Amino acid sequence: MSISEEVKSKLDIIEIISESISLKASGNNWKGICPFHAEKTPSFMVSKDKQIWHCFGCGEGGDVFAWLIKKENIDFPEALKILSQRAGVKLVHQDPQVQSRKNLLIDICSTAAEIWHKVLLTTEAGKPALEYLSRRGIQSEDIEDWKIGFAPNSYDFLLKNLLLKKYRLNDIFEAGLITLKTNKSSSDAQNYYDYFRRRIIYPVRDLHGMIVGFGGRFLDNEKDNVDAIEKLGPKYVNTKETVLYQKSKVLYGIDFAKDAIRKNDFVILVEGYMDVIASARCGVKNVVACSGTALTLDQIQLLKRYTNNITLAFDMDLAGRNANQRGIDLALNASLDIKVVILPNKFKDPDECVVFDNGKTWQAVISNRISVFDYYFILAYQNKNLNNIDDKRAIASILLPVLSKISDPILFDTYLRRLSKDLDISQNVLNETLSKFKTVLKNQAVQAVPKLKTQDTKPAVLKTRQLMSEERLLAILLKYPKYLPYTIDRLEVQTIEHNTLKELYRQLLIYYTKLDSSGVGLDGLTIDSLILWLKSEVDEKLSASLESQVNILLLLSDEKYSAFTDKEIHGEVLTLITFLKQTYIRKRLKEIEKEISIIERDNKLNSSNPQNCEALSAEYQTLSKSLNNSKTNS
Repeated sequence: MSISEEVKSKLDIIEIISESISLKASGNNWKGICPFHAEKTPSFMVSKDKQIWHCFGCGEGGDVFAWLIKKENIDFPEALKILSQRAGVKLVHQDPQVQSRKNLLIDICSTAAEIWHKVLLTTEAGKPALEYLSRRGIQSEDIEDWKIGFAPNSYDFLLKNLLLKKYRLNDIFEAGLITLKTNKSSSDAQNYYDYFRRRIIYPVRDLHGMIVGFGGRFLDNEKDNVDAIEKLGPKYVNTKETVLYQKSKVLYGIDFAKDAIRKNDFVILVEGYMDVIASARCGVKNVVACSGTALTLDQIQLLKRYTNNITLAFDMDLAGRNANQRGIDLALNASLDIKVVILPNKFKDPDECVVFDNGKTWQAVISNRISVFDYYFILAYQNKNLNNIDDKRAIASILLPVLSKISDPILFDTYLRRLSKDLDISQNVLNETLSKFKTVLKNQAVQAVPKLKTQDTKPAVLKTRQLMSEERLLAILLKYPKYLPYTIDRLEVQTIEHNTLKELYRQLLIYYTKLDSSGVGLDGLTIDSLILWLKSEVDEKLSASLESQVNILLLLSDEKYSAFTDKEIHGEVLTLITFLKQTYIRKRLKEIEKEISIIERDNKLNSSNPQNCEALSAEYQTLSKSLNNSKTNS
């Protein structure tokens, strides 16, 4: 068994795909809305038995590897690494299958994380960091779960250790772990230094748990010279943009939180690593952090896989005064429901709130989260006198642009009525005021807030009736082989137009004839025996193609005919055979007419040696009669 086959055997494709889209049981299979093209009626099918998926709308399909490759836009080696880790299958490090560029960089980052983790736990240099973490309420389990580490105050500690492990200088640099000295050659290790120094290290993982970057917090020490500290940079730094790490696309803790997000149907968005770790420790696990950025379009796209409900747990300003407002606008534009957690004034962040009483207050404030629009009203009314005309104008100027972003007319009317009542100003006046700058706001929104990206990477396949009929007929024959003799007696192989389907029908005919002549008959015709027959009779490439086609057609039969009675199936078979025969005859009649026309034209040009059209004319007569009979019988 190959590595990929072993991985597939230990994974459930339903579980994997359900992490990204909603699937519902449909007979023996599962059905959902395809993420790869726009559709309202589900045409995306997954077979738990065969561990395959196929969309009958856009034609995409395959196994669990094909799913991950398509969904995450990655190559096979990356998919193999991700799924093998999930399946608990160990890959050989030197295996050329897994040595893609990204996988190499992930290996380097993982090794760096292990090195820093060991420094934190086992060295004198790591003791001050351990003490700091302990003071912040971080426990040994947290350090292990989140692989927290410490980068010592050395210019080349990590670089030397990675070189000892035979990683190349350029690869370490590309992973974002070292920095090139200015005006120096890049060919010598002495011209590089560690990017993270004297920092507590928080590994940042992607959705699949792969370490792609790091966040580093500077370890404070009041005894140190301030100038020396400033040379080492700001309190928090993140990995520079790399092939692996793009800050706008990652969410710290998403690999830990995704199951809890789906289960609770909402996600809590915080600002810092410690907020995520503390929240998870007290049992609130549906929490992720933006890693120092405002909420971005890519992060929203990622979160929408699991929920349409976001709860914000960080400071926000009003009316576009900071970057957080843009993130909120993006989320509203993506039709997300946004709520806000209001922490008691004595806590500056969720981490402090959790540490205070082991998460009791934190859980309480989450339960009392409010709509983002209610939160805006609270902020807008702070330090304002609702009886003062200038304050009324100020409040309206803040809240009307906010309310203009509400797409739900009922919600909009509810808040407009509230504003009208609070300010003692008629709704008509507020609407008139809003309409004056609504056009401007709309233009700004179009420019500033891009639409949420969709995965409509492929249009729906517009199949001809001919192709759909061929697929459906063969789907029935595979699912209900008792109709095979009836079909073979009435439909010739050349009637099938699609090459793969034609070959499959031809092999079905040959295989049934063999079984029938040996006295076994239909009792011996199973899908497994058919696949074995195909593998023995045709070359490996064609056999694999036909086997894949068989699996897709079985999904189709389950989707279309699982609820049909025997009488309805028989009627469908008759209808499909009739249509395919008539279509074939009509096409052949047109071909004959064209051939006769060409012969007659050539005969005029060369009357001394005329060609005979009698055979074609006889075929035309026979086919015309057959077409008329089929019309009468149908």
